[in-house]
Amino acid sequence: MTNKLHTSQKTQEIFNSLGQSLRLQPFILSKLAIALSVRKGQLQANDFKTDNNGLELSRQVIFGDHDLLFKSLIIKAPPHILSMECL
Repeated sequence: MTNKLHTSQKTQEIFNSLGQSLRLQPFILSKLAIALSVRKGQLQANDFKTDNNGLELSRQVIFGDHDLLFKSLIIKAPPHILSMECL
């Protein structure tokens, strides 16, 4: 699993807006977004067409002590969209 997560510019704008209205930090919003993405299921080709010009968050800051739990959720999510090498 990579050590850094890079968001798109659009995601950064959404996180800024939600952060101001809900008073949530980007690492919390990232955790929620990843959980919702796993719940949604298979990604489409358009989901991979984005930029990396937004926030840069470290894996430790996002997942903390729950790193293994999130890694397991991502790997076990049907259908298998990522391999172990990606994580």
